[in-house]
Amino acid sequence: MKKLYLILMFVGVALLGYAQRKAPAADIRTITIHLSDGSTIVRPVWEVEKITFGTAESTVESAAPEAAVDLGLSVQWAPFNIGATSASEAGFLVGWGDVTAQNHSTDLKYYPTLTPDGHIVNTSYDLAKVMWEDKWRMPTDGEITELMTQCDWEWTEQDGVKGYLVKSRINENSIFLPVTGVRTGNDVSESEAGYYWSGMLATNNTNAQLLGINESTPSLTEMERYLGMAIRPVYGDYKQKVEVEIVGNGVSQGVESISLPLSFTGTLSYITEYGVAYATSESALNVQGNNRVNKTGVPNENTTITVAGLESNTVYYFKAYAVTEGNYVESDVYSTKTVAKFPVADIVDLGLSVKWAKWNMGASSEGELGGYYGWGDPTGDMRSWTSSDYANGYTKTSICGTSYDIATANWGKGWRLPTKAEVEELMEKSTITTTTKNGVSGYTLTCNGQSIFLPKGGYEYNNKVYYDNYAMYWTGESDTQLHPYELAIYSKTQYDMVANTNKATHMLIRPVYTGEDDSGSGGTSDTDNHEYVDLGLSSLWSTVNLGATKQQQSGKFYAWGETAASTSFAKTDYDYYDATSDAFEDIGSVISDTGYDAVKKAWGGKWHMPTYYDFQELNEQCKWEKTTVSGVAGYKVTGPSGKSIFLPLTGYYSSSNTEPAYVGTKARYWAGTLYTLPTADPTAHAYAYAYNLDINTDPQDSQPNKYYRYFGGVIRPVRSK
Repeated sequence: MKKLYLILMFVGVALLGYAQRKAPAADIRTITIHLSDGSTIVRPVWEVEKITFGTAESTVESAAPEAAVDLGLSVQWAPFNIGATSASEAGFLVGWGDVTAQNHSTDLKYYPTLTPDGHIVNTSYDLAKVMWEDKWRMPTDGEITELMTQCDWEWTEQDGVKGYLVKSRINENSIFLPVTGVRTGNDVSESEAGYYWSGMLATNNTNAQLLGINESTPSLTEMERYLGMAIRPVYGDYKQKVEVEIVGNGVSQGVESISLPLSFTGTLSYITEYGVAYATSESALNVQGNNRVNKTGVPNENTTITVAGLESNTVYYFKAYAVTEGNYVESDVYSTKTVAKFPVADIVDLGLSVKWAKWNMGASSEGELGGYYGWGDPTGDMRSWTSSDYANGYTKTSICGTSYDIATANWGKGWRLPTKAEVEELMEKSTITTTTKNGVSGYTLTCNGQSIFLPKGGYEYNNKVYYDNYAMYWTGESDTQLHPYELAIYSKTQYDMVANTNKATHMLIRPVYTGEDDSGSGGTSDTDNHEYVDLGLSSLWSTVNLGATKQQQSGKFYAWGETAASTSFAKTDYDYYDATSDAFEDIGSVISDTGYDAVKKAWGGKWHMPTYYDFQELNEQCKWEKTTVSGVAGYKVTGPSGKSIFLPLTGYYSSSNTEPAYVGTKARYWAGTLYTLPTADPTAHAYAYAYNLDINTDPQDSQPNKYYRYFGGVIRPVRSK
């Protein structure tokens, strides 16, 4: 019995052991740290109290040199590498963007990120800037190229180390660049080559640019960012290698939009955003504000941005910009004016009772149809086909020169719709021929040696054009039933004056001019009877020179800053020249609207000398046509508004002339701006020159230029708007 009990007990213990083997404890949760060398550290979670991420004090040091080496280049160069104390030492071999100088990982994400935003020159990833501070930084690719091209390179040894002695061709100072090898992870090559990081990212984002040297030649190349290389810092301000400007002579003005060609120079890969800010005043321009057209990415060297939704016949100010590494690079301010909705036509004198416009309402040349307009719509915008909507409540039989006259409302006093009698006079006294201009068919009407062209266009009704093989035009008069008279030319020998069309019909309009002829300038007089023209630019331009009474007269000649006219312009006679010191007095960089302004003194009010920018607008935004007025040679200058001024070729005085030279072939019109703008010649004698509009017989060569202040030039006044 006892034996049986022992057997059963043994079996029970065995079964109990089997059951225990079939019921293990729960898995242990662990924390694993993967090291860059491939090994791991594994600990149970209960052994880890907390994990703290922080920074450890660096034990790596590198002292900056007492002075940089001046090689006569755009920046100065360090005499030794970062981490070195002499020119022959390699110093630290670091990955690109590693500011600890201790990272030996071969993973790109640490240099400084997997996909860097851009170059690291002068940023928090620039080891030279971080360790040496002040103006020390990593070099750019351009500065390395400058070092290679402006210096002589001699392969030599220094302290038993091979490398290049780099000697300036400008001042003969030199630096020594030793071979350094290259580090990959913890392994350093022993090759007789040197590798020096620039702060510039390569285009593929995987590599960065560097200076490579060996006995054959130095070169600018690129390699993977994780490689350990030397750094030879430079000393000097970092100027971003991006510039942007608005190309003024390519600007295109529309009625409600302006297209601005932009030119970008430098390393465009810097740019992450670019665009144009705009405003109706210069002070309101803000490249980070709401009124801008912006684009993201890298622009082409030459690109165009169109600013739309603008008001017609309005001056706007523009500033182009580019964002590089979070910084805004801005262009100079550029201003221009949107085109008038109805460009004012030139005046043609056919020897009749009124003068006629050269082109139709809504056109900008005689080869264009212009617009179709309802009778009595002064805006040109009405699209109603209901007669009572036009000149509603007006019961007189003529709208000529009234608030319902589209020509008067948009071209100003002196312009209006023609009367029935004036149209009949035109048709009866003109020789009519069938012609085509710019592909548009119509009729040329010639009288007294002058002619106008009336395109065929028919009329528009319910959004459809009818009889476009006829030339049909509104007059400004109607019959007693308020049916407007229209001219309908069917052929060169047949026309009608009829009044059987309702006012909602849309027809072409050819205005007439009844004011005093101003040769197309559209001049307006101020309270002091000084006539001006709105060319569609920032300022209003006088129709005559200072001291003249007619547009073809030269007027008087002035030295810059003197308010009294003269005929003697020797340097010693100039009010602001000191012969003892051979120096010119600084009377201000812009004398327009100051006590040195001859226009302000003579005319007062809002009148003053034009500035450099006024002349820049006149030169770039206007059409220049060589012509004569009363036998005087000069240029008809037509602005965006369609109006024009005449600039006679007055000649000018130098210090030896007793009479103006080059009359009829050249002219110099003074600006109120000293020749010290950023675009000015830096070799110019301090304060010796001022800007003038230098005009000659070739309009392509006419531009703002420098001129001795004491020489004699003429002045064309401008008036503030």
